[in-house]
Amino acid sequence: MPANPSSSTDSNLGKPPVGMSGRLGQRDLLDLLLLLHRTRATGVVHLDGPQRIQVHLRAGSIRAAFQGELAGANALTRAILTGIGAFRFADLPEGVPRNIPHDTQFLLDSIAKVLAEIAPPPAPRHEIETDFLEIGTGRIACFAPPKPGSVVGPCRLEQEIGRGASSVVYKAHHQPLDIPVVVKVLLQQAQRSHHRSMTTNEARLLARLNHPSIVRLFDFDDSAGHPYLIVEYIDGPGVSQVLREQGRMAANEALPLLTQVTEALAYAWDTHGLIHGDLKPDNILLTANRGVAKLVDFGLARCKSVKLPDFPDDVVMGTPSYIAPEQVRSNGAAVMNTVTDLYSLGATFYHILAGRPPFVDEDPIQLMVRRLHEDPPPLAELVPGLPKGLTELIKGLLMATPELRIQTYDEVLDGLTAAQTELDAAANVIRRRTSFWRNVPSRLFGRDTGTAGH
Repeated sequence: MPANPSSSTDSNLGKPPVGMSGRLGQRDLLDLLLLLHRTRATGVVHLDGPQRIQVHLRAGSIRAAFQGELAGANALTRAILTGIGAFRFADLPEGVPRNIPHDTQFLLDSIAKVLAEIAPPPAPRHEIETDFLEIGTGRIACFAPPKPGSVVGPCRLEQEIGRGASSVVYKAHHQPLDIPVVVKVLLQQAQRSHHRSMTTNEARLLARLNHPSIVRLFDFDDSAGHPYLIVEYIDGPGVSQVLREQGRMAANEALPLLTQVTEALAYAWDTHGLIHGDLKPDNILLTANRGVAKLVDFGLARCKSVKLPDFPDDVVMGTPSYIAPEQVRSNGAAVMNTVTDLYSLGATFYHILAGRPPFVDEDPIQLMVRRLHEDPPPLAELVPGLPKGLTELIKGLLMATPELRIQTYDEVLDGLTAAQTELDAAANVIRRRTSFWRNVPSRLFGRDTGTAGH
């Protein structure tokens, strides 16, 4: 994947890349477009093959995208998801109509997060088959992340278990402590962007949090060649993996986990004034027996008691399927508080119980905009039989108007407790009925020996 430009390329920003070509693995197109956006390049990316992919950029801004008969944001999203093979960067032709009016960084970040939700990155990833990309007269080294078996800090990396736009995540062995851990290594192309601030942000906050449903931090170092974060290894699946495998979670399985997550958020707010900023199924992990939920990924979190790095105004604060309507109105920036977290919590609850987010759309912009003028499908219609109190609770969390939304974690915990009581009462009725019929003498129904037919 392409890396961040060195200082030698700064004087060439905006110049057409000359002779830039290579081969893209799956999802590498997203990394290439982020690179071209950062370097404010002008031209068109051609991805050869039957897909006929073209992405037009001027001064780094994406103006148009085409994939076969598709055009616009839908074409861009599908191209990023499926594009693979030889590419070249050519001069930008005149007269091609613009079909993407959205802010490029906001759009690319949104697409990256949508793709992470609906289709996790394939493993292993292919690398671009060139040592350098040419931008003007500058050469940009391609990034090669550390491989399993190598040592990062005190840890020996064992296997890659995840990859995002800014980092690679490994299961590793912490050699001095002799325990399994997770090591998140920041990608080189992300080290000069807001992603580095997010990694520092996560480390500073996790160091202050001590709760059984929040992942523990062991170490952080941003001075090495590969900045890294070392956190607790959770031996079970993520909630998003459970949803992919079984569709949705039953209420009796989900309620204890939802309660644990809410208690963790309430603790973080009460003790540090912390707002998570990116609540979603991807960021909830489960222990092997699925008895304990662990909240992870505090890169976007904000905290009243800790001085944290500032993020650029165009950073998407949240994930498109779970972002609050008021954040959409502000382009995802600036507006973050407990009420926006509560909306994202409600969207996460909805997804866990329904097997789908409240809003679904292939276009990441439309995915966010729809919540401004639509209500999500009623949860009770998608999943009949849920406790009424639970569906009302989630409806209250998903109110589009912030002032009408549930305002505190205590209200959520009260609602979850009531829903659990309602669920237990219904289960007791079923058990009593079953027990009654099991103990009714069979002779009452003519099945006792010697009584049949009499």
